[in-house]
Amino acid sequence: MRAMWRQERANASGERLSGFGPVAKILVGALTAQFACSICLAQSLDSQNEKPWGDRKVGHTLTDALDGKRLNYTYEEMGTVIVQLDGGKLGFEWIDGPLKGQSGHGFDYRARQLGEKQFFVNWHEPEARGFVTLYLDLKSGFACSSVLAGYATEAEQALFHSASINSVNEL
Repeated sequence: MRAMWRQERANASGERLSGFGPVAKILVGALTAQFACSICLAQSLDSQNEKPWGDRKVGHTLTDALDGKRLNYTYEEMGTVIVQLDGGKLGFEWIDGPLKGQSGHGFDYRARQLGEKQFFVNWHEPEARGFVTLYLDLKSGFACSSVLAGYATEAEQALFHSASINSVNEL
């Protein structure tokens, strides 16, 4: 158990998981991403000192509420990205920063609504060997992402960043 904890800590700090197969690495990365984004959600809700869901359960079913939306948000250390969601598909393009010009399209995404204008989204980028989990708080203009990039390669890394949402528009 202690060795497993060290491996998870290594993954959280961006180091390569050695001794685990690709499926185990994806699972550890996905669980790390979900845990990290849950912390973001808890901090967001705690800072607002409210429970927007009242007595009902939230996040138990998938939603298409983000379909037809175009999000523009900025990571301080990575630049600005535009994400479009439509028909259950997601596309993105980096328009500023070190990733400027990089893009991807046609990814199936899943979303759960956690509260008023709060969403938990994820998608898989098979060719790039990436798995992204994103928490969006459209009300406060805050986003938090966790990415397992280049999984099962020598370039594998786990990333965890927060961003400011600049705009949300209809397509």
